[in-house]
Amino acid sequence: VGCISTDTPITDLIGAPPARPEIPETMRFSASGLKTYQDCPLRFRFSYILKIPEPPGASPAAAKGTSVHAVIEHLDPTKPAEMQVPALLEQFWTPDQFETRTQFDQDKVTARELVETYLAWQAKNTNTIVEAEKEFSFTFAGREMHGFIDRIEQTPGGGYVVIDFKSGSSKSSGITKKNLPENIQLNLYALAIKELYGKLPERTTLFY
Repeated sequence: VGCISTDTPITDLIGAPPARPEIPETMRFSASGLKTYQDCPLRFRFSYILKIPEPPGASPAAAKGTSVHAVIEHLDPTKPAEMQVPALLEQFWTPDQFETRTQFDQDKVTARELVETYLAWQAKNTNTIVEAEKEFSFTFAGREMHGFIDRIEQTPGGGYVVIDFKSGSSKSSGITKKNLPENIQLNLYALAIKELYGKLPERTTLFY
């Protein structure tokens, strides 16, 4: 059996390593993608460049959030909201995303409470809804930014307000008053408003 000298380059033994993938020039960046890179560049590489799929499984938090968004989006302003909520929640609820019946029941109650909280807030809101689920796309630092804003409102004074609805807990999100000005999502949305309407919004808000 022949021996291989320790002076032999490793590339001669196993071949050259694959070229490190670069971010494509055509790649569009979203708030979630930028946040992923901020939190963990390696995870960004796996998800957005190598496109390695995450293992399938139930996602109750995402399912609850999607259902609440859908209910709010499909409320008919010409009819009493309270009468529409039960049917809309049944329509957009996804039971297959819950691992147990207990979790299913608890999250459904929580979702109903979230919608009711929204309705109470909306009843006192003096702003005008300009857009809902507004898609945007603009270039920043030579790269295309893309996403959707849950809601854009206009104040009685003519200013714009961005609202992003969250179905989780503000405590679990890690967002505080101190780090809120650095929030990637809200800053990206503010730049999008400037592109859409020619001026920055008066405020950007996370609604829990």
